[in-house]
Amino acid sequence: MSIFHTLKRKLRSCRRQQDGVLPPTAKTASSTLPLFRVLQQFGIAASGGEGRRVVRGGGVKVDGKVEMDENRLMTGSETITWRRREFVVPANVLELMEP
Repeated sequence: MSIFHTLKRKLRSCRRQQDGVLPPTAKTASSTLPLFRVLQQFGIAASGGEGRRVVRGGGVKVDGKVEMDENRLMTGSETITWRRREFVVPANVLELMEP
C-alpha cells in the first residue's frame, strides 16, 4: 500500500470523527473486549488464535449457554465456564488488560 492510500484512509477516518460517525474500533474500545481476548487474559488460551479455536469448538459457556461467537463483546459481570471452572468477568473489562 502506498503512502497516498495510507494518508487517504487517515483523512477519511478524521472526516468520520468530525461528522460524528466513529469507526467501530473507537466504539468498542471503551469498555468491552471480545470473548477470545478475555479467554486469553484469564489464561484459558495462550493466544488470541487459540481462544478463537476454543470458542469455535464449543468448549466455552457464557452465562450457562454455549457460546459459538468468538467476537462476542464482553461488557462485564458475565460468567464464563470452561472445563467445569467458572470465571467472572469484572464490571470494568479493561481491568483484565492491565499488567
